[in-house]
Amino acid sequence: MSHRPSRPTTLLSLLLVVPLLAHAADRCKLNRIAMLPVTMDGLQPTVAAKINGAAALFTLDSGAFWSTLSPASAQQYQLRLDYNRVPGLYVRGIGGNTDVAVTTVKVFTVFNVPLHNVDFIVGGSEPGKGTVGLLGQNILRLADVEYDLAQGTLSLFKPDNCKHVDLVYWAKADEAYNVMDIEETTPLEPHTTGRVNLNGAKVRVQFDTGASMSIVSLRTAARA
Repeated sequence: MSHRPSRPTTLLSLLLVVPLLAHAADRCKLNRIAMLPVTMDGLQPTVAAKINGAAALFTLDSGAFWSTLSPASAQQYQLRLDYNRVPGLYVRGIGGNTDVAVTTVKVFTVFNVPLHNVDFIVGGSEPGKGTVGLLGQNILRLADVEYDLAQGTLSLFKPDNCKHVDLVYWAKADEAYNVMDIEETTPLEPHTTGRVNLNGAKVRVQFDTGASMSIVSLRTAARA
């Protein structure tokens, strides 16, 4: 997809910055700039937001490169659909390809902050669990993100002087922990990816909060 809808940039400047001292690094500080409650509905994480002032429940989906709305939800919120904004844009699912539209929400409120003129992709199937769409990477990439589904929180951080520090602020001084390097992200490759060993085979994996079960491709299973 060559078109990149405008990215909201007001979030970082509007939020109160709370400094957190990173574990084992006096000069490194983590600035928590936002926190959003996450509710687990079974294995599906959901977050509350507002579309032009009306309440909206979204599935938290780090595997979605862009935030989406279902066609029924776009109609519910009386949003205008533009099928010509990105010619040839479609989504691919189990049943094949489906043409989609783009809509612009004048005021999208998340993290208790109003973001203006936020683009959503409209199309595909219903997300389920009473949610209206997916909260994807165009919103989640506004800052460094921490997913703590066990504690029911989604946090945005801005590290300061933390380039070579493990950001395990929650660990005690003598507590063991594991760290995994993740790849740099870009607007075209926004997903959280890393490498693991599967039966000795090095495998590239994607961390997807929208997936209720871990999966492996047939090719990778054969390698492992």
